[in-house]
Amino acid sequence: MNKIAYRALGVCGINVTAMGIGTQAWGKGSFGYGSKYTEKDVFEAFKASLDAGVNFFDTSDSYAKGESEKLLTNKVF
Repeated sequence: MNKIAYRALGVCGINVTAMGIGTQAWGKGSFGYGSKYTEKDVFEAFKASLDAGVNFFDTSDSYAKGESEKLLTNKVF
């Protein structure tokens, strides 16, 4: 397996993965959520991403009316 690349986030000293995971389709009201995939599927994708070393997740309060951020917050904290 290839080693994942990290990049400095400005000059703050934080390093993020060069590849991020978009979460626009994570949550109720999103593309296929509830019919094609479930919260369990989202968590499994999130965990697989973390296990691979990804630490950069693109979220927005506009994604599924904030549901994507709620799902991540519930699984992280």
